[in-house]
Amino acid sequence: MVKDCSIGKIVLTIVLLTVVGVATLSALSAQPGPEHEKMHVWLGDWTWEEEIRDSPDDKWYQASWKGQNRLMPGGFFIEFRWKGIVKGAEISMVEIEGYDPAKKTNVTSFFDSQGNMGGVTSASYQGNTEEVEYSSMSPTGEKIQARCTWRFSADANSASGSCERLSDGKWWLFRRVVKAEKVK
Repeated sequence: MVKDCSIGKIVLTIVLLTVVGVATLSALSAQPGPEHEKMHVWLGDWTWEEEIRDSPDDKWYQASWKGQNRLMPGGFFIEFRWKGIVKGAEISMVEIEGYDPAKKTNVTSFFDSQGNMGGVTSASYQGNTEEVEYSSMSPTGEKIQARCTWRFSADANSASGSCERLSDGKWWLFRRVVKAEKVK
């Protein structure tokens, strides 16, 4: 009886070690794929000049941003760090982008110094264009939905684009990039 119990423990230990070993090897051998590499268009230091308005009837106002976008260890994610001036206020933002293989789309999470948070709920890259859908929440609980189209130059050193926001069931243009350049 003691032998049967010991043999059972040995077999169980071997099975557990095999499962843990295979899972560890699988994790160690994972490499970023082509979907991760598409995000690399954002890598580097960027400057942005854009126009924004708060409602369809408001006048456009200027905003400027500087961003440092770095590949995180392992190459699966990009960390974005943005600082900008919007309506005279300095805003800082951190965003992490990655690829969700289950949903087959790029996703992000972002947080800014004014208490806004959210992320990209879906994004797709086609050639030099990225189509993005965002969902965010203000510190007061206001939910915001937006969609943007970013177009990159052939050398990926400049970009242009615009964003629409959903309000009362209607989409309207609220943001347009006047000039975006990779500076480093």
